[in-house]
Parts: sequence; structure tokens; C-alpha cells
Amino acid sequence: MEEADNRARDLGEQAGEASRGVMPVLGDIFEGFWDGLVGNAPDGSTDAYEASYEIGSFVPDMIIAVWDFLTGFLQGFF
Repeated sequence: MEEADNRARDLGEQAGEASRGVMPVLGDIFEGFWDGLVGNAPDGSTDAYEASYEIGSFVPDMIIAVWDFLTGFLQGFF
């Protein structure tokens, strides 16, 4: 049983070490998307931040376009 515990701990440490490089990138992606979504001024400089900021800033425009289409469709339908 102790050998299995040690193996599980070793695997956990390896996974933690491997995720060190991924976590900052995920943080930049989430932060950039949120900043773009709510219209905050961009404050990041990584490629991941900038790309996700562009995507986030596109979402409100897309929602407005879909809404305008639906209201125009309904007006034309009735």
C-alpha cells in the first residue's frame, strides 16, 4: 500500500511540474477573453492574451448582429 501511495505522489508531482507552463497561458486566455467581452482596455502583451481579447471583443458584436437579424426577421414575417 505504501508503494502505491508513493507512486501516486510521484505521478502528482510530475503532473504539477508539467502544468507549470500551461497555467500562465490559460490565465492569459481567460483574462484576455474577459477583458474583451466586457470592453476593458487590453493590458496583456502575450499572443494568447491578444488572440483571446480579439475573440472576446467580437462576442458582443455577434450577439447584437444576431439580435438585429431576429428582430428584422420577425418584423418581416409579421
